[in-house]
Amino acid sequence: MKLNLSQKPIMIITHERSGTHLCMDSLRNYFQETYLKQNPFQKTRRLYWVLPTKKLSSFIQSLQNAKSRPFIKTHLTTDIRIIKEPAQKELFHHLFEESDHIYVVRDGRDVLVSYFYFRIKFDQGTRDFSTYLRSPLRSGPRTVVKYWADHVTEWRNQLGQDKLVYFESLRNEMTKTVTSLGHSLGLTRNNRPIEPIPVDKQRWVRAIKCALGIQQSSAVLPGRGNSKTWKSHFSEADKDYFKEIAGQVLIDLGYEKDMDW
Repeated sequence: MKLNLSQKPIMIITHERSGTHLCMDSLRNYFQETYLKQNPFQKTRRLYWVLPTKKLSSFIQSLQNAKSRPFIKTHLTTDIRIIKEPAQKELFHHLFEESDHIYVVRDGRDVLVSYFYFRIKFDQGTRDFSTYLRSPLRSGPRTVVKYWADHVTEWRNQLGQDKLVYFESLRNEMTKTVTSLGHSLGLTRNNRPIEPIPVDKQRWVRAIKCALGIQQSSAVLPGRGNSKTWKSHFSEADKDYFKEIAGQVLIDLGYEKDMDW
């Protein structure tokens, strides 16, 4: 498969609810090579490419026509056998080889709180957080805790620690983190000051900004999984369960020094 891309993609890999769009929006807004202006009535989420895709030919064509370095978002694991269609698998393989990579990581406890509230919007059966932590995924026997731990560990082992970007650093040290990230990707700063990107919670405000083409954020509206809110959701039994499965991953990532939390 020959892609003939004129711009080198940047692949943003994350577990869901880990800051995917915060990372992409930051790079898109503040660097020359990645800046992409939103057109009137164009949703900012449409400025990015998502893998896997259901529209293979149009996906490839739009990548080939990209005028700035494109962002490719994926939540896939390192095991691409989950992609059933050979053409999709081949596309992912080629794009992975041709792209720069970023893995956005976030404290798994906050990730799971955020994802819990995100899921209950669609799954009315998911109402108890403790039960949710211990429930197997529909795609297999792993629980959400095990899946997060595996996702982070496998990608960290494959890409290396230097490819990790911490969600908390993007939020709390945005200028320093975004500047460093852009430098590592060989990007050139534009003249826009780096500042927090507003996420408009009112639907009518988002609609107006979209119509005017001035909506900076593409993020899904935040739930209750902001930094450290896990403390008000995890029971002692939940903590013990998380430690047993993913406690060492938190230590490896630097979120904890030991199991005493």
